[in-house]
Amino acid sequence: MEALLPAGGFQLPFQRRLSRLYNDTKKSSDFVQAPVPREKQQDPDAPGLHRKLRIQKDRLVGWGLAWSDPAAAAEIDESLSRAGLSEVVASIMSTIKDILAEAEQLWLSGAAAGSADKKGKRVSWDRARFEDLVNDFTASVDTLYDLSRTRGAAVRRLAKGGGGLYKAEGQRAFEPTRLQTPQVIDPTQLTEILPARDLPASVAAQRAVVLMSKTAYAAMATGRTHAPWGPLLLEYAHFDAIYATTGIMPPTARFERLSAALQQDSQRAPGAWSGLPRLLGYFEDVGNARFGLVYRFPAPFDAAILTSYKKGAAHEVSTLRAMLADKGMEPPLEAKFRLAYNLANTVFDMHARGVAHGRLTEDNVSFCNLGATTEGSVAVNAVVDVRRPLLSSFEVFADEDKTDDAAHHPLDPRYAPDSSPLAKSTDERVLELYALAVLLLSVGLWTSMDTLPPREGIAWETAMARLRVRCGGLYAKAVHACWEAVDREVQGEVRGEALLAQVQMRVSRFLETCCILDGVSGLEERLAEDIEDEAADHVQSAVAVQKAPPPQSVDSAEPLVSGGHEETTSQIQSAPPKPAAKEPKAKLYTQVPLPAEAIEQWNTILMPQINQALRHFYRKHPESVEISLESIGLTPQQTEPTVLVVCSSVGKVRAILQKRVGALFDGSTGFALKVCRGHVLRSRRRPVATEEEEVVEAVNPKYQERPGHGASIGAWIGDRHLPPVSFGGVVMVDGTTYGMTVHHMLDDPDRDFSGQETQRSAALPSRSLSDSVEDDEEDDEGAEEEDGYELSDTESEAYSDTDITSEYDDSEDEDEEEPGDIPGIEPGCGDGYMVTQPALDDVEEGFYPCAETEDEDHLDTFSLGPVYASSGIRRRRDNGLVHEVDWALFSFTPDRLPAAAAAAVLPPPTVLAPSAALPGKRVRCVARTSGAQRGEILPALCSVKMYGRASPSHAYQVASGGSGVQAMGIPGDSGAWLVGADDGALCGHVLAWSVRKRVAYICPMDVLLLDIAQTLGAGEVRLPGGQPVVVLEEEPVQVLTPVLGLHGLERELKGLSMREMAVKHGIEVRS
Repeated sequence: MEALLPAGGFQLPFQRRLSRLYNDTKKSSDFVQAPVPREKQQDPDAPGLHRKLRIQKDRLVGWGLAWSDPAAAAEIDESLSRAGLSEVVASIMSTIKDILAEAEQLWLSGAAAGSADKKGKRVSWDRARFEDLVNDFTASVDTLYDLSRTRGAAVRRLAKGGGGLYKAEGQRAFEPTRLQTPQVIDPTQLTEILPARDLPASVAAQRAVVLMSKTAYAAMATGRTHAPWGPLLLEYAHFDAIYATTGIMPPTARFERLSAALQQDSQRAPGAWSGLPRLLGYFEDVGNARFGLVYRFPAPFDAAILTSYKKGAAHEVSTLRAMLADKGMEPPLEAKFRLAYNLANTVFDMHARGVAHGRLTEDNVSFCNLGATTEGSVAVNAVVDVRRPLLSSFEVFADEDKTDDAAHHPLDPRYAPDSSPLAKSTDERVLELYALAVLLLSVGLWTSMDTLPPREGIAWETAMARLRVRCGGLYAKAVHACWEAVDREVQGEVRGEALLAQVQMRVSRFLETCCILDGVSGLEERLAEDIEDEAADHVQSAVAVQKAPPPQSVDSAEPLVSGGHEETTSQIQSAPPKPAAKEPKAKLYTQVPLPAEAIEQWNTILMPQINQALRHFYRKHPESVEISLESIGLTPQQTEPTVLVVCSSVGKVRAILQKRVGALFDGSTGFALKVCRGHVLRSRRRPVATEEEEVVEAVNPKYQERPGHGASIGAWIGDRHLPPVSFGGVVMVDGTTYGMTVHHMLDDPDRDFSGQETQRSAALPSRSLSDSVEDDEEDDEGAEEEDGYELSDTESEAYSDTDITSEYDDSEDEDEEEPGDIPGIEPGCGDGYMVTQPALDDVEEGFYPCAETEDEDHLDTFSLGPVYASSGIRRRRDNGLVHEVDWALFSFTPDRLPAAAAAAVLPPPTVLAPSAALPGKRVRCVARTSGAQRGEILPALCSVKMYGRASPSHAYQVASGGSGVQAMGIPGDSGAWLVGADDGALCGHVLAWSVRKRVAYICPMDVLLLDIAQTLGAGEVRLPGGQPVVVLEEEPVQVLTPVLGLHGLERELKGLSMREMAVKHGIEVRS
């Protein structure tokens, strides 16, 4: 009996009551289809309100179509009844009907007498009341869509694993729809920035770069964008002048779809470039028969334009047409590959949002500058950022008969409606793939689209042959895949969404493979090092062969375990003279991007399940464990998403995972598993190095009178000076200036080196980092070939069933406290801790004449200021993620307060980057040991259990361009700030370093600054020169510190009263 009930419970169909109510509601909105009455045209706001009403009416109709019975388009009762939504939808429909009835009276007020309501009651026009009704109508329609989306999500969860009963279209029927109507902008608030070079008249008349007054921008950006004030893109969309003459607005259906698409976030994988601007608002210029559309530039554009404007009161934005016209501006092959890949990704992103560009030409692809040029020394094409194109000038108003000069297929029904075998309803996105093919061809040959030959004939074959010679076969295959898409649509074997998905996958894979040439950084240096190492190996091998005794029989199938210098020597001497073939090993390729679907499954499914499987192991073993999703394979072309677990107890961890979650890695899910030996360390320098250890020379250890980002700092704790870390930067808490770094600078590290196990996790020996990974199969020789880090599963460690079952002893007690927490310093109670710059370890040996008084001499000479407060080392949960909180604030003596221009290498940030925007973000960092570095925050979260902890926390990984010992995050870099390479936003600071993977772990800065404000009870926190980035209300906030164990945390959270914090500039956090 229960199986026959609908999902929402049994409900009567009410004999089509809902369908009648829905149809009556639609009819009550018919008045919005009429033109704006003459009496209302005097009110400048009336046309805009009328248009909003039409948009919501169309959304209501679309909602009804989605719920309609396919056999009876006007009936929605049965489907809503099955979903259990009948009653609530009926209530909303009644509300909408009442709203529209009142709105119709107001709209028709002042018209002819026959337009009054049936009772003869006349009403006067009230614009404010009409606007309220439009807002109420919008809210009601939003509620309908929210109900549909929520119900659709529940159905999709039930349907997972059900054999694919739901098509993709059905799954997307109720994706997020609460898209904001574009805001009407006052054009008088816009000021044009003139271009540095004259633009073609057609381009200059179509677009401009403008600045909006800061007051108007602040009002407009509220609730719409977290991006700070900056240059905007203004483009004009022209429509037929007949509409301006008659006073009737042109059809806006395409504009509405485009508006919704350009307010969405990117649909591509995290970290992938998408050069689509974000629509902020519009204004009407009826006299010139056009709309003005105002967009927000993607991140690198606004920063570059603002920089050039400040220097020369002009902007440097180039078009692809201008660059193709000059052969001297042709970029290197790897840059062209990246341009083509990012251009295709941008088009595919737009298609994924459900719209086509409509005018995909070289005039509508733009570029900004990488930076300022030195006069007479840098070519123009070395300055233009050709790798990141901007796509704009979209087709806003659809034309019945297309006559423009955009590239189009001969069978395109929009241009040849009589001769084309395709229907006019053919998906525009499929037809646009032809224009993309022509654009990619022109980029590959570096010639204008106008000079390309027709589609058929010998000239076309010649052009494709030239393309294969200049760019290779894979690039030519990508062009051909787009080229033949319309032909495949005509053939009918694959159409619509399926065809788009196939073409996008093929083109992306082809071009992504081409881009490997652009993704390999520092290849020449590594090749030189490899050649030197290889030559040295040949010399050593020759000496060993000369000294070797007659060969003895050994079992070559048995793995050789390196246990020391003497043992290794004996193995070499007893090996047979004929070298065995070296088996290829899997390597880690951080430059190969992970699929977006894999990242989503990792964040939501795999990582939680793996942590659950290891939860008892975490509590019994203090060792560090890091778990992440990586691209691992024999070559960059053969990588697959692989869960990489780095720990010390390799055999035991692998056995637990194979027993508990082995089904996730049986080859059917698309994920592999690899367990390696290694450890994660806090990124501070070890106080003393042994004689065998090679000291890593710091890049930034010098004294700075007014220290800048990354300066060497140390701490005096009353009886000794502690090892150096990095100075992050300056923050202002309620108007008081403090320096910021990490708390673990203040912890005595002596206990961290008392045993080998602690040495692996709490601090890193100062020997060569690339060799510090302990692996009982091989060393790291050749680990960086092909820009990959060599990995191997360690199978030699024995384990038994007892090892596995003992980890799941249910009799153990649940700890309420989280092991590994260290108390912080209360505000104003840190006078016993003095920060110095530089740290004592970074002062030249012999600088102080008397060793007995050097502690006091160093304090007298290089004191920076006392510690004000610190977090200790503890956990914080924000938005479902657990973060390691580790910060310290210190005051400055007046003569050492950092100046505004102290950080020339790294401009001081004034805004924050929200945590949600960190994956895939390119960053810059200046640190004490590694110096100035560039890197990228990897798109997938990772799980890290620091040494001594009993549970893991989440972390963001940063892979830098530095190789060997100079990568970002190595010991001594703790506390260094990371800022966005494109927008200058503050992202986070360095906490730890992964020896095996050679990545830095960071904590997001929005989490840290919010924690600072709550811990200190501050009203606001800001960065110097910027607006407040954290603002707290006056009522107290309870903060969970220290973090409890997993089960204790659940119980504690139930008793806490958390409230929403208002955080500006990209952060909205619940604490």
